[in-house]
Amino acid sequence: MSENDSSESDIEMDPEEEKVYRRQVEESDGFDVDYFRYAGIKPCPLKDENAYTYDIELFGRLGLHCYNLLHEGTNLKLMCIPKYNTNNIGVSSGDYYYITLEAIDTYNNSPCTFQTYVSEWYQTSEHGYLVVETYIARLKGPTGPHNTCIGRGWIWGWEEEAIDVYYKGKLPKWLTKDLLAAAKDEYYVVQESDILENEWLHLYAEIALYSNWKWHASSLLPLK
Repeated sequence: MSENDSSESDIEMDPEEEKVYRRQVEESDGFDVDYFRYAGIKPCPLKDENAYTYDIELFGRLGLHCYNLLHEGTNLKLMCIPKYNTNNIGVSSGDYYYITLEAIDTYNNSPCTFQTYVSEWYQTSEHGYLVVETYIARLKGPTGPHNTCIGRGWIWGWEEEAIDVYYKGKLPKWLTKDLLAAAKDEYYVVQESDILENEWLHLYAEIALYSNWKWHASSLLPLK
């Protein structure tokens, strides 16, 4: 194979550049990294803070949702996304995003800068389905050296043992109207008022739609 046949991933970074790159990754957990041609984590240029694509917005809102679930008394809402980075770690079926966004807590009208690290990939061993994982969902704090490494190196792993067995395996088949009527005390039909009061239901529905219409989701906006 000639030198021209080598891919960028096969070319090593300059030692001094790699030193700077590693320091930036370690100090910011991958959120604040300059552009290095042969690096894994790279910033994605945006024309302005509202020029992000639908999938990035969706994953940013998912990060906010995870934070709100874990922090009672907060209700962070997305305002804009000034920047995000992608991580090419050699997994062809997956995409990894370090998203920095501006949000506001609607409970006290307090603005904040928020960071979330999200991955998406498609599992195709049995049948294709989308997996979206949120590894970091936090308010942005001061950058600098960490006392301990966050996660396992630069890649966070899903804790399979933390998932209840009830949520593993295939989803049950959708009930017919007759079976649903016969088991009305066991199941509940979601009302429109429930969706208005619990916006996360709409978010989950959007993710389900995105999983089947990834390449056409933008053409379906706005969703109702």
